[in-house]
Amino acid sequence: MTGFDSRLVDAGWPDLRLRCRQVGGDTVVVSVAGELDLASAPQLRAYLVDNTASRPAHLALDLSEVTFLGSHGLAVLIDAHEGLEDIHGELHLTGVATNPSVQRAGDHRSA
Repeated sequence: MTGFDSRLVDAGWPDLRLRCRQVGGDTVVVSVAGELDLASAPQLRAYLVDNTASRPAHLALDLSEVTFLGSHGLAVLIDAHEGLEDIHGELHLTGVATNPSVQRAGDHRSA
């Protein structure tokens, strides 16, 4: 993978858009936009496997355009962090602090 890849992952799941670019020789940056839920998490997982097959040292996920982050989306992030499911690279998350949809997924406080 080189350069910039911008594509709709699956025409059947229009609520998820993924873009990937390589920075230097050791970092893959994936921008995630839309909903990460039961239906779309497998597409993200497959995309990460494909785009980290070169075994980059770092995997940066930009979550600034995520509109919903459900438990299945969180499971993909955990697997990426743990280096499971053939997702490679030390995980770095961006766009979390400025995105209420992502912050809400990690908020376990009682109302």
